[in-house]
Amino acid sequence: MASKSRSSLKIRPWQVFGLILALATAGLILYGTWPYITGEDSEDDRQLTEEPEAARAPVEVMVIERGEFPLRAEATGHLAPWRRTEISAEIGGLILERPIEEGQRVQAGQVLLQLDDREPLIR
Repeated sequence: MASKSRSSLKIRPWQVFGLILALATAGLILYGTWPYITGEDSEDDRQLTEEPEAARAPVEVMVIERGEFPLRAEATGHLAPWRRTEISAEIGGLILERPIEEGQRVQAGQVLLQLDDREPLIR
């Protein structure tokens, strides 16, 4: 029976780690709240109250009101395409139809221009 009670009292490494972590957390909390518990000012608070009047910055207070906010902004800059492609026709001729507009997205194999190919076929 004595061996049974000894095995139940065995301390595991994770229990030691948990105890150390709990003590460290409690110490940090106590360190951070000590000035409030004792009623003493912290050193940072003392420095703030000891600053001369001339070192303080002037502050302006305003009442916030609801108003219009422009959703459009104008700016000057330089635009450049991410990718540039040059295309050319295998034959020359007059343009009969242009089914797309400049700047429009196109797919591979999509017709860009319909050329009048009657003249080259005659030759």
